[in-house]
Amino acid sequence: MRPRYLLLAATVALATLMAMQTAFAQPPIGGGVFLPLVGGGGSATAVPTGSAERFFPGGLAVAAPFNVVRPPQAVAGAGATSFVPAYRAMAERIRAALLSTASVPITNAVRSLVQGVGGGRANCYGPQLDYTNHPGGGSGQLPGGDLGLWLEYEPQLWSDPNNSPSYTQTLGLGTADAYTLTYGSPGHACSVAQLNGLMRGIEAQSESALTLAAALVAQAAISGTAVLTDGTPVDLTAAMNSRSGFVFSQATLSRTEEAIYYVLVLSTDEQALTGGGSAAHTYGVTVTLAHEPESSAPTERYRGLLTYQILDSDYRGGLQCPSSGPPPRSAAPSGSLAYHRSSATDLKVQVRQATFCVSDAAAAFTPEGLALVGWSDNYNAFTANFDPSAAFTGTATVSGTLTTDLAGTYAFAWQAGTGDGYSRVFNVGVNDMSPMSGESYFGFGRPIQQSSGHSYVLTDTAGVLSTLRPDDAVLAAEGMFCNWAGPGTGGAVRFQPYAQRQFVQLNESSGFFEVPSGGSDIRYAPTDSCLYSATGYNNAVDFWYDRTLNRVRDEVYTDPLAESDNPFGDRGVASIAGAANDADGAFDLMDSVQATTDYGSIVNLLIHGRGYDLPEAP
Repeated sequence: MRPRYLLLAATVALATLMAMQTAFAQPPIGGGVFLPLVGGGGSATAVPTGSAERFFPGGLAVAAPFNVVRPPQAVAGAGATSFVPAYRAMAERIRAALLSTASVPITNAVRSLVQGVGGGRANCYGPQLDYTNHPGGGSGQLPGGDLGLWLEYEPQLWSDPNNSPSYTQTLGLGTADAYTLTYGSPGHACSVAQLNGLMRGIEAQSESALTLAAALVAQAAISGTAVLTDGTPVDLTAAMNSRSGFVFSQATLSRTEEAIYYVLVLSTDEQALTGGGSAAHTYGVTVTLAHEPESSAPTERYRGLLTYQILDSDYRGGLQCPSSGPPPRSAAPSGSLAYHRSSATDLKVQVRQATFCVSDAAAAFTPEGLALVGWSDNYNAFTANFDPSAAFTGTATVSGTLTTDLAGTYAFAWQAGTGDGYSRVFNVGVNDMSPMSGESYFGFGRPIQQSSGHSYVLTDTAGVLSTLRPDDAVLAAEGMFCNWAGPGTGGAVRFQPYAQRQFVQLNESSGFFEVPSGGSDIRYAPTDSCLYSATGYNNAVDFWYDRTLNRVRDEVYTDPLAESDNPFGDRGVASIAGAANDADGAFDLMDSVQATTDYGSIVNLLIHGRGYDLPEAP
């Protein structure tokens, strides 16, 4: 059962998001899950700078598990580690805002919160694909976004492959596959590039919302404000208005015996944020936080729920609202961050992010976070269980002594609209070792709106049934659509019991995650079955698709069983049947049968065969 303060946080959010009220709904006084934070009764306790971290979830941030950055070179000892997890840098930036003693640094936070929705697709993932004589009928182009991990690596520079190359990428798996791509210098493994791109918006908005909440504590400390422990709200609205360029209608901080409550409501416009655009394009921003630290170790053991919502008067993304009409249209991009840190080495987080129609904005939140129903577009759900161990040094900059490898398990699911029958899913495991490494799995899973209240039923290698806990927005890859939008039978027939896999390891010199030889299982034919058995090799009539993505029909048709005649094993029709006597083995997806063991399903394979555990929602 959820702690009562989470329900209260959702109630506060619903009451403030639409009305932009200036009156704070006082939290009830009473018992809670944990003991009081400091003192008791109605004693007046100021928020001195040295105690700010007792009011706030210190060390909390949200980042893609394989997102790494180079620390500032000016920091002593930073040279000992060439690259560090972006999580670590984000946590220190938030802490810098929390410990600010001279100003409240929120301009960039508001800008990122308003503009940070969504993320970009990697070029190596789901490209547009030209095809001729598809087995399902016809010729044309498969749309972008549906083909999964297509190239093993993300090119840093997507250039015309017919120009002078700076990098050549061999697509084939065998030594006979001599055909290469020339797309510029190599970057991350494709699974890393795609997940990093998808999570940019989640990272930016979570950091921005946490920064705004941290700034409220900093302002209380700067003002020397006493915060009663009886739930009496402290009104910092005037102080926040005097120290920022935004118009706050509410900025309150309060405490009870069980938790600390934050509410920030502000308004701004496009010109104020960007210096251009229209002043008539307005944003109403609401951030709420209910934070419950444990009294004996408030900086290491805590839990809470953060919510944020932006009322955008001229939303410029996709919107599936019956009354949305032509632009300008209003929308409510919204998000939540639930977290539970049970020890210094155990943190569970779940971020949910989606766009709601304005008419549904008031119902966007539940006690668990963002609602799984009622949304319009682009739902993202990220759940992580990991070790955030990091000893902050007392400075506001990344230091060489702050280390964490983020070892743990992660699940990220995204869905374009409520009409989609499936979500797209990354399941990731990060190893507890150096250099940083782990395994990424990609596939299609259940719809976001069906991810609450059901269980995955698994059969282990001994044939014993086991049931995982109900998901609560935690999804797993359950299969593949190799031909999501192309010609063919369609429907459930296209859903195949496969998944894609990449083992990745950080190159500490370049900062890119690389795939060792044999570490990728990503190749297939874009057909309903993911396979294609060639019956002839006539260029004029046989199935062809532009696997090399160079927009030139240069895929060669030769007998896939005669390697001496087939130096281009990954081209077009050749070898896609994946026969045992095919030396090139072009078909290469994970299936539920590994060696002599049949795990029954891809989910079984991941859980029992690969040793991956689904993360639990906090």
